[in-house]
Amino acid sequence: MCILGKEISRSNIDEANPPIGYRGWFVKNSFSEDTKVLLSESAEYEWPKIAEGNPLEENRGIFSYKNHYNNNYYYYNNNYNNNNNYYYTAGLCYQWGLVVFHEKGYRSQFARPKSLVLLDKHENPHFLNHFNNIVELVAKEYNCNTISQKEYEQENPSNHSIISQ
Repeated sequence: MCILGKEISRSNIDEANPPIGYRGWFVKNSFSEDTKVLLSESAEYEWPKIAEGNPLEENRGIFSYKNHYNNNYYYYNNNYNNNNNYYYTAGLCYQWGLVVFHEKGYRSQFARPKSLVLLDKHENPHFLNHFNNIVELVAKEYNCNTISQKEYEQENPSNHSIISQ
């Protein structure tokens, strides 16, 4: 069974009116001068400006959740992927093409970041500025905006008409 729960429906969605879902990414090259790249959490997939997946195959496609509490929050992991260091950021993404609607989220054919989340506070102000600067660089690279954690938690992306079916 898919981690997003039971399938509800499938539909071809135009990019002009896409559902918006919550998800997270690792930020590749967090500690180098190289271009920052979004990396999927589980598939080690480097996101191009527009990601592409195949939701016709079970447990495939670009995943996102309907609610922020289903998605992980940011964390820093020293030992992810052969001891490479990545930051993790939460965000929102647009999803279109063939979209499979599930109880907890979506799997889509195409997706692109809508917003990346900045930290509102941290016990170390140096880290706070450092982390937020990196997230802002990534947002610029992907042509998306940044939002606060509070805005992220208040966002209501699941108002797409097909979701209520």
